[in-house]
Amino acid sequence: MVLAAIFIAACAKEAAVEADKKEEAATPPPSVVVREVLTASNADVAVGNATVVDVTDLAAVASQRANAMAQRDQAAARLRATRAELDRLRALNADDHNVSDRAVQDAAAAAASDEASVQSANAALLAIDAAARQRWGAVLAVAPQLASREKVLVDVAFTADMAPPARIHLTGASRRTITASYLGAAPRVDARLQKPIYEYLAPGVDLPIGLDTAARANAGTRGVLVPKSAVVWNGEQAIVFVEDRPGHYVQHDMSTRVAIDGGFIDASLQPGTRVVVTGAQQLLSAAHKPEVD
Repeated sequence: MVLAAIFIAACAKEAAVEADKKEEAATPPPSVVVREVLTASNADVAVGNATVVDVTDLAAVASQRANAMAQRDQAAARLRATRAELDRLRALNADDHNVSDRAVQDAAAAAASDEASVQSANAALLAIDAAARQRWGAVLAVAPQLASREKVLVDVAFTADMAPPARIHLTGASRRTITASYLGAAPRVDARLQKPIYEYLAPGVDLPIGLDTAARANAGTRGVLVPKSAVVWNGEQAIVFVEDRPGHYVQHDMSTRVAIDGGFIDASLQPGTRVVVTGAQQLLSAAHKPEVD
């Protein structure tokens, strides 16, 4: 009888322990704060890495190209002049040899030399343009704005395969949000991500050269916004504590794949779900507190 009573008492204790585990922190610490999660409409999500580019080389290329264009224009002007002179001398030569054949020959040689100079200047300009396009792509069209620092060039590599958005948002050096506009695809890839680089144009204020920041855009992701303060980690799994009835909290696994400013977008929770935003770590610790006999 005594053994049977001991066995029954032990079973009762074990059942009570199991019931306590299922409660998942039924009595909350005094500091627990609960908030309803809301639909994450038009939320910006982190979509890639952005770097403000040093365009000193572009300014040098622009100067080199301007010089080459000036040389080409000068050569073309000389060619027009020598051709006009050649035409005049040929007319005089045809009119009863009012000028000598030698004068016509000298004028023709001068025109041929100037034509060769124009061709050489055009070839030099084409070579500069080809090298500039290979290095800078569509950026060449906005070189004057970049040279004056009215705008800055931002290289963006997206972490996922996606079409480049027309606009992205960047965080400036003073933490202000800055909008950048799509310019074109760069003729190179990102060394870290091995992803294509896309060029964006942004206002020159608060974006110093060399700044690395996150690129954010509206990715059209559906779900609710879960504040960062609500998320705790159970090993490698992110969880939140959901209030399923007043004063009772249960663990809920969630995804942190889509991060935005202030939290994460999660599709497994419904709008209006009440989650613990203060005290979640205390609840997790209480749920894993060793049992004392």
